[in-house]
Amino acid sequence: MCVNAQVSREPFTRDSLVFIEEVDELFQFDKSRKAEAKEFMENFRTVWFGGFLDTSIRAEIYDMCDKMREKRMLPFPEYSSYLSAVAAFVTSGHEIEKFDRWHQGADYLIEGKSKRKFTEFLVFSKHLFEENALYFSNTTVWKTSSPIFEIFWLGDAIKGEVIVEIKSLDLVCYAKHDSSFIWDTKGTYYPMKKLWVGHGGVVNWHKAGFEENEIVAHVGNYRVEMNRSEYIADSAEFKNKLYFGSAVLVGELHDKVIANSDEEKSHFPKFASYKDNLTIKNIFPNVDFNGGFKQRGVSFIGTGSDEKPASVVINRNGKPFIVAFANSFAIRESRLSSDPAEVFIFLNGDTVYHPGMNFRFDNSKRELQLYRNKVGRAKSPYFNKYHEVDMYIEVIKWNIDGNMMHLEPLIGSIQRNAMFESSSFYQAYRYDDLYGL
Repeated sequence: MCVNAQVSREPFTRDSLVFIEEVDELFQFDKSRKAEAKEFMENFRTVWFGGFLDTSIRAEIYDMCDKMREKRMLPFPEYSSYLSAVAAFVTSGHEIEKFDRWHQGADYLIEGKSKRKFTEFLVFSKHLFEENALYFSNTTVWKTSSPIFEIFWLGDAIKGEVIVEIKSLDLVCYAKHDSSFIWDTKGTYYPMKKLWVGHGGVVNWHKAGFEENEIVAHVGNYRVEMNRSEYIADSAEFKNKLYFGSAVLVGELHDKVIANSDEEKSHFPKFASYKDNLTIKNIFPNVDFNGGFKQRGVSFIGTGSDEKPASVVINRNGKPFIVAFANSFAIRESRLSSDPAEVFIFLNGDTVYHPGMNFRFDNSKRELQLYRNKVGRAKSPYFNKYHEVDMYIEVIKWNIDGNMMHLEPLIGSIQRNAMFESSSFYQAYRYDDLYGL
């Protein structure tokens, strides 16, 4: 049945008892949604006769419904969206003056060319008034913690738009059984653009398993496209008390809500420092780090590049004894690792060198482990300039507080012996074999 063909274009009666019956009659035209219409009208009657609406609000409702009738709008979704938004407002406890400012936006939008924008605004309004939701979809919800906001039309009737200003809130995104918070922020929401423009706020790594004040980022100006479950903030000020104390790093913050997130596997929030030459002295006792930094959820990562790799220095007797260079080092609680890492061991002015191997340090055991996995550069031997030999050893283990290095095979390896070859004993086929020539 064509609903439009049977809907009258006569103005609604300015009598509350007659009006509600005319609205009820309107909703009965769509026989395919009879049960939904009945439930809707039962709920709206409760509001209409519940003492929530004064004479001025009823007058605005009459006028709006007349405009909707003139434009041949349908019971679902237009009338239902409008009356639901009105009901949500008057039952939410907001002051009446705010209703007039909100309704002005609806008045301007219904005069526009886009019926879709009008309906989207009404659906947005219902969720805002009912549950403080700035954006609501089947997959993503952005909410404000504060019911205190200003909503009004900014600009002229043609080029203007509805905006929502909130002076103090915690902003939260819910999606995929996960959540993301920006605490103690403020900003402006543009519902027709689905854009939040924020100012200030704090993000912590609590969802990655850290205490709320252990790792935090303070954001300045930032923007959130709310139809997405992520955002990026430039020039965030980052503090990681576990490694930096009270020091502040400046960089990019990226947070995203992901499915089935848990603390041990969390990759968000992410922070990447702008500077790549930051130093942590004694990241573990007698172990220093230099490079850039990323906090990736639960993981703290030291970063570098091919041109300027990050470095880890293990000191012995107050001097560098082992230095490792890599594009990245993973730092977790008492562990530090990289694969591959370029490693130098300093011995009385000479070096033992390897161009790319697995580097692991476990501070709980104070143990460094270096091993060759025979893939790529790792196939290379150690080049020992101090003893003038090339060392084909799978694993070197060293308690960095002790005096002994242990040369061992990999666990489960069928190779149980080590080979030491004079550096002067050059054979072309060995060179070719190492580098795949």
